[in-house]
Amino acid sequence: MTIEMREWEKHLREELLAAEETLTFGERARLIAARRRALETALEPTSRHRWLPFGGLLAASLLLALLVLVPAGERLENRLAAEHTEPTELGFYYWLAETQELAGS
Repeated sequence: MTIEMREWEKHLREELLAAEETLTFGERARLIAARRRALETALEPTSRHRWLPFGGLLAASLLLALLVLVPAGERLENRLAAEHTEPTELGFYYWLAETQELAGS
């Protein structure tokens, strides 16, 4: 497959090749090193993007396990029981019952 170049592309290519001939050894080495670094960083996946699918999968699995293993009724009952059976409240009611028994005797 051959791609034909436009006139301005041909002209630009000729100018770049001519400019390449005037480069010193140091400039050429710096350009080659910069190109190599750019290609290496472009090909490396970032660590944040690499772990994103695994983190999403883990979060979804934990949520699914929680929903399957603990039925909704139990979660609601446990939460309501925890709200209304605090030890300080029970202690107060025991004390109240004892004082009423003592007052009634």
